[in-house]
Amino acid sequence: MRMNDYFKLEAEQQRSVISQVANQTGLPVQAIEKDLWVSMKVRRIRIESLVIYMIWP
Repeated sequence: MRMNDYFKLEAEQQRSVISQVANQTGLPVQAIEKDLWVSMKVRRIRIESLVIYMIWP
């Protein structure tokens, strides 16, 4: 599953995915959720910072 696909899931499905990852990694659910949100924010910041360098016709 791609990260963007996660946000297309229903809330219950999102909780299930987070729980599965927590069980597979042995990390707490809160750590998985935090990492997900931090990763998405960093990705968004990187994309927004690249927009400055785009050339508009």
